[in-house]
Parts: sequence; C-alpha cells; structure tokens
Amino acid sequence: LRERLRSAMYQLFPVSKSLKDYTMEDMLADFVGGLTVSIVLVPQAIAYALLADLPPIYGLYCSLVPVLVYALMTTSKHTCIGPFALVSMLVAELLHDALPDNLTTPQYMAAVMTLSFMTGVVQVIMGMLRMGFIVTFLADSVVSGFTTGAAVLIMSSQVKYLLGMRHFPKYPLLALLWEIPMHWRSINPFTILCSVFCIVSMLALKTANQRHFPKLIIPEQLVVVVVMSVASYLFDLSAAPFNMHCLGNLATSLPAFEPPTFPWDITSSLIREGG
Repeated sequence: LRERLRSAMYQLFPVSKSLKDYTMEDMLADFVGGLTVSIVLVPQAIAYALLADLPPIYGLYCSLVPVLVYALMTTSKHTCIGPFALVSMLVAELLHDALPDNLTTPQYMAAVMTLSFMTGVVQVIMGMLRMGFIVTFLADSVVSGFTTGAAVLIMSSQVKYLLGMRHFPKYPLLALLWEIPMHWRSINPFTILCSVFCIVSMLALKTANQRHFPKLIIPEQLVVVVVMSVASYLFDLSAAPFNMHCLGNLATSLPAFEPPTFPWDITSSLIREGG
C-alpha cells in the first residue's frame, strides 16, 4: 500500500521524485534562473495583457499562478508556462468577434475567464487521453510557417503603438500599410522617438550581454521599462506637449478571491465562434 501511495504521489506530483536528490547547488541554480525569469517576465506580462485588451495587472496575475502549479505537477523542465503573445492576440480576436462591442470591463473579464476555463477543460481532457503524440506529426515546415506568421502578425499589431496612433482601428497587414499614410496626422513624433530609443537600447544591451557580460546578464527589457517609467514620472509624458499614452498606476496587491461566473450567453457565443 505504501508503494502504491508513493507511486501515485510521484505520478501526480513528479517534483517530489526530483526532491530526493536535490542539492544546494541545484537550489542556487534554480534561484538564479527563477530570478532571471521573473525580471524578464514583468515587462513581458504587461505587454501580453495589453495584447489581450486586458488591464496590465492581469498579465502579472496570469504569470504567477500557472508557474506555481506547474512547478509541482510538471513532467518537463523545458516547457514554457504562462501567457505569451500569440495566445493573447487570439483571445482578443476571438472575444471581439464573438461578443458585442458595448461590453463593460467586468463583462469582458467574465468572458476572458469563461474562455480560459473552457480552454483548460479541453487541455485536461487531451492530457488524460495522452494526445500529446499529435505534435509528432507536425512537419518542420508547418512549425516554421506558424512561427513566422505569428511573428509578422504580432509585429503588425504593434505598429500603431510604435507610431502613437491611439484610436487607429485594426486592419490586416496589407491594409495596415495602406491606411497608415492616410492617417499620418495622428502620428505622435514623441512616441516614435521613444519607440526607437527603446528598441535601440534593448539591442545594444543584448549585444553587450553577449560580448562583454556573458556571465552577468543585464535584463535589457527591465532596464528599458525602468528608465521609461522614471522618464514618464519626471516629465509627465502623458501631458502636453508629449501627449503619449501611458499605463498609469498598477495594483500592488493580489485581488480578493471571487468565484468565477460563466454567463450562458457568453459561453454559447464562444462555443459558436470557436466551432
């Protein structure tokens, strides 16, 4: 009976098997890795939330819980868990196509929670049926095409933010290239300068990491976020003459727990659109 319980615990919580041979060196390496990932994840998570048309703080929430749960139940050391760009864009696209435009923020959040729950149910069923083998049938060309297409889609979705065009509607890539010159008056030159500064700074820091600081990695994304946050605070970039779009204040605590609600009208709309 004891062996059966131990075997069941190892299957449900594989991390318990790894802890038997866990050393201080492993703990130090995991601490450095966790600290590095956390530093990089802060600006990334905020950006992913904005891609999904969610308040920025929800990107940090989504980056916290999945990692803690997966650390206990993981069977792979190399799987990326949490929000990322393509999924965030798919969430926003699906919800905007399936739901009316006059949704309030609480209603939109309820729709996001409903979609997340439905996706989780599907993933649990696929895991129980051991359907991960399907991935082995994907050709390299399919994966490369998917990755390239996703990169182009993500880049094109950020053009209006790089140019400071706040209320610019969403267009397909080719239409976007045509429409931007037609709306050149809404381009903010200060936003373009900040965009160029951020991109150049991150590329320079990345190059410096590779050439001069191979052991002491400087988190270029976090450095740029901190510098721009300080600049926004000191110069009030959201006011004239800059008129740049700023995130504002972020919550500094976890939200109170509330049981999720799954409105049937939203659920049925997501099922129809997803099908």
